[in-house]
Amino acid sequence: MTLPSPSLPPPSPSVVPATGIAVELRDRVRLHRQLSGWSDDQLRQAIDVNRRLIDAAHANDDIGPLFHGTVLLRRILKDRASAG
Repeated sequence: MTLPSPSLPPPSPSVVPATGIAVELRDRVRLHRQLSGWSDDQLRQAIDVNRRLIDAAHANDDIGPLFHGTVLLRRILKDRASAG
């Protein structure tokens, strides 16, 4: 299995990309701004997609970008919950 290369998702997609949300640390701030426009349901769906991709990854696959994407998605949801 080849994991997707990190890429920035559209500002507010109708469907979460099947490749998940992979984040390189240098793109974290820009991606955070883009993902902040997503609904809570979209963020949860993206977390689920990332989790499934990580679970399906082979031992030699680099899951770091997917893991960082999942952490960022969860942080956005947590920030909204504490602000709301």
